[in-house]
Amino acid sequence: MKSLSSLRLLLSAHHLLLPLLLLVASAARSAPLQQATMGLSTLLATTHSPQPLLNPYPSHPRLSFSQSQSRSTFKLLVLTDTHLLDDGGSPGNASTLNALSTTAVEKYLEMEKPDYVVHLGDLISGEAARSKEEVEEAVGMILGPMIRRGVPFSTAKGNHDNDKYSTHGMITRFEQRIAPHLSYTRLAPKGIGGGDVGSDNYWVPIYSSPSPSGSKAKAASGAADRPALILWHFDSRSGKTMLDSSGNQTQIEDWVHPSVAGWLRREAERMAAAWGLPLPPSIVFTHIPSHDFAYAQQHGPASEREQIGGVEDESSANFTSAGLRWPGLNEDKPFDGQGAEGVKYAGQDRAYLDAFLGGGEGRPAGERVHAIVSGHQHGNDWCAPSRLTTSSSGSSASSSDQDEETQEHQRQVQTQRVPICFAKHSGFGGYDKEVKRNHGARIFEFELNSTLQTGAETWVRFLTGEKRYATVLDDAFFATA
Repeated sequence: MKSLSSLRLLLSAHHLLLPLLLLVASAARSAPLQQATMGLSTLLATTHSPQPLLNPYPSHPRLSFSQSQSRSTFKLLVLTDTHLLDDGGSPGNASTLNALSTTAVEKYLEMEKPDYVVHLGDLISGEAARSKEEVEEAVGMILGPMIRRGVPFSTAKGNHDNDKYSTHGMITRFEQRIAPHLSYTRLAPKGIGGGDVGSDNYWVPIYSSPSPSGSKAKAASGAADRPALILWHFDSRSGKTMLDSSGNQTQIEDWVHPSVAGWLRREAERMAAAWGLPLPPSIVFTHIPSHDFAYAQQHGPASEREQIGGVEDESSANFTSAGLRWPGLNEDKPFDGQGAEGVKYAGQDRAYLDAFLGGGEGRPAGERVHAIVSGHQHGNDWCAPSRLTTSSSGSSASSSDQDEETQEHQRQVQTQRVPICFAKHSGFGGYDKEVKRNHGARIFEFELNSTLQTGAETWVRFLTGEKRYATVLDDAFFATA
């Protein structure tokens, strides 16, 4: 009886399993077609409707424009070249300069009360550090004013931030440790940027309101979480020979690593899938200026080149910028920019710029590039037109050796010339000439209305209190006097 029962159970199981096995076999035969159909459906959905959600900061407070009376604005304060640990050539003087630089940052914050701070690099003079602990103490000191006031910030490290006891990645990890909800600095994905010495390649979204708004359908699609503005950070690495932790000499290039170009295109595809096109307006931060800054200063059209700078004395008793088109100090002249500070320039910075500015409506730059902002040159603090353009041809019209037909085609398809701005030497470390220069911070203010797609206001706040070099970075900015 037991054997008969077992046989009946086996036959019953066979009858149940046979249809299931046939179904599995049928599914296997049709899988390629189903996968192809699914792939096409996914592609169509990605192409024609926004996909949820693209938020690189799920555990951070949401950054947004501030509502004040009838205006909704976002004020960004840019620091650069504070150079803590530098002694100014006087042994034993570093602690004095550290204190002066930190107090200066406190004053900039008090005068401007920004919504957000970007430090453009050379937080420290890494070559002066004697230990990792000394680096961390100095970084904590210069970021302390933002942390104490609860002001969110991010950094795009400079050439002096890479050295024996510090790398860009090491400083970022320390930032995240001491200010986990205020630091928006992120490490680039693995394989992007050239390793720990070039890790500051990331973007920060700024939203129109503190919380997603709109219909349930919009919220579900992710369209309600479309940023109003994107802050792009690119790591120009170092251009220096430094000693690693083992005492070996390492040469680091002085331009944004070419791997960033492919990452940019992939990020733009993800953004387009999440938010639709065109992508939001943008502003760019990188410590060492691209070669286009040097080109504007030294080789641009005379009608533009001759109107850059013009200020020779920033002391309040002698200051004047009356009649100057693009005013500011222009003392560091000539300089080289990315790709030319130790080797001959051969377009080394073109890869990421072409990827960022090209690509038509889906370009990472979005519907407007408000400015590309750099530090590094302590003696320059001007904004000016560049030869860079956003172009629907997928290329930035910036090469001086293009044939006339190519240049004419790019002139026809360009949508915007790109402003370039130096920040302002903010601290007391690093090379300095206090007799002629002031210290300060560059400010950008964006307004949440139609002008967000057409321009932004910028000025420099001097440490002595004056507001200087105010201008609007709109299409009229490019007109020569």
